[in-house]
Amino acid sequence: MQKRKLVLRKGEEGVSPVIATILMVAITVVLAAVLYVMVSGLIGGGGTQPPAIQMGPATSTGAGTFTVALAGVDRSVALSSFKVILQNTTSGTPTTIIPSIVIVDGNLGSSGGVSLAFEDLQADGNFNQGDFFTLTGVANSQDYRVLILWGQTGNQITSRDVAG
Repeated sequence: MQKRKLVLRKGEEGVSPVIATILMVAITVVLAAVLYVMVSGLIGGGGTQPPAIQMGPATSTGAGTFTVALAGVDRSVALSSFKVILQNTTSGTPTTIIPSIVIVDGNLGSSGGVSLAFEDLQADGNFNQGDFFTLTGVANSQDYRVLILWGQTGNQITSRDVAG
């Protein structure tokens, strides 16, 4: 096997240094842009849209106590991504009883003898099917509404009415 020798003949030149520099900078910029798009898609993707959540019916569990379970959640999302509001809707015009508060496992607040709590059944810090809200101190003929908001925008995802 013979070795091939690279021979440059006179009159044949490579790429000029200015053109080579411009090409290297252009390739670097394009690679940096592609890398940025890939990384930003991995880091920021998926978290901007709220999950689809269905709440089950309000179920009486005793005198003045109701539970509302999450009947469906399309993906697991941290509790801290959500807020909840409790409104009294008895008069037809909603009156906020417990203002917008970040959802945590346990007591969420109380006002006028009415309390709202959340139970994270899997204790994983995420919204999952089967987790539930408990509303206590509901008087007869008093109506309430539990609203779940997406924390990033404050937009309502879903709600459930509770009739005392």
